[in-house]
Amino acid sequence: MSLSVLLGADAYIACSTYPDRPESGPILSISAGDLSLMISPATRGLATDDDLATAHRLAEAITAYVAEIERQHSENACRCDTSIPDTSAA
Repeated sequence: MSLSVLLGADAYIACSTYPDRPESGPILSISAGDLSLMISPATRGLATDDDLATAHRLAEAITAYVAEIERQHSENACRCDTSIPDTSAA
């Protein structure tokens, strides 16, 4: 099974934590259009070594994603900034 989600400006991304009720979280929520995705440990409030390792892998993947988006954004900005200065008023 495969799922693709295009995250536009209207995407909602949040992490809900419940310090007073650890059995309720944490929950990572992503919503875009009609899709809602919630990610949490298998047993909320009882995070295991495996849950921590998975969370670190998720953070590493997100860090790589952000770095690539920043690189592409920078390249796009450079490509768009090819205007020739207007010297006709001089």
